[in-house]
Amino acid sequence: MVRSPVRGRAAVHALVTEDQFERWTAGVAKRGGWHGVHTRKSFGVMMGVFVEDAFGIPDWIFSNGVRTIWRELKSQRGRVSPQQRVWIDRLVSSGQDAKVWRPSDEREILETFAA
Repeated sequence: MVRSPVRGRAAVHALVTEDQFERWTAGVAKRGGWHGVHTRKSFGVMMGVFVEDAFGIPDWIFSNGVRTIWRELKSQRGRVSPQQRVWIDRLVSSGQDAKVWRPSDEREILETFAA
């Protein structure tokens, strides 16, 4: 069986790096009037109750004054670490809006920041 090549937006999404995706997402947030902070390399900056608590917290927190969301931004093929999955699950379990966004989520991202 021969696989068909990736086409259209999916082909574009596959080529986007995490840094490019972060810049695009931050730009969309800014145009929508949202504010956000990004923690780069949290293992060198964060301290936790337990050592592993400092790893995995979503890199981005966005807020528009009414709503706050936690997002881990990954390239289309970027790996979500076990620690990131634990933090996202903890946040969601406590009623927070937390998830992973990838370039293929562009429609959701545009809709979120337009609201």
